[in-house]
Amino acid sequence: MHKLIKILTELGVDFEAKEHKSYHFKSDGMMDLSVETWLQSDGLHMSVAHYGEQNGDLMADPEMEFLVGGGEIGPISFRNDYLGLMQYARWRDENGKEMINPRLILELRAFARKWAETIRRDGYRLAGV
Repeated sequence: MHKLIKILTELGVDFEAKEHKSYHFKSDGMMDLSVETWLQSDGLHMSVAHYGEQNGDLMADPEMEFLVGGGEIGPISFRNDYLGLMQYARWRDENGKEMINPRLILELRAFARKWAETIRRDGYRLAGV
């Protein structure tokens, strides 16, 4: 099981839910953490994000989207609005063919493991569903 799935399950995220779910986590002195899960035709998707605010706009810092299955994660995208960065590890081209960036998938899985460790270390707790 990927470390991020394990930690988010311990914090109360229900990866068996069939409907869209949104979770809000807090940790003293840290940016709030948002997690959303929803079903699409290809399976369960999850978004994990910290959001800041700039000029009244919410800014992802960062936001990652994953395809979740069997306790593992398949990174789809990484976004950081403060850096103007949007990366896709999986996408469909103009003909509908699925495209995959294997190197970025490995990098994002590694980043997600480190992020999971940070979430645990910083003592996030469920603040709302």
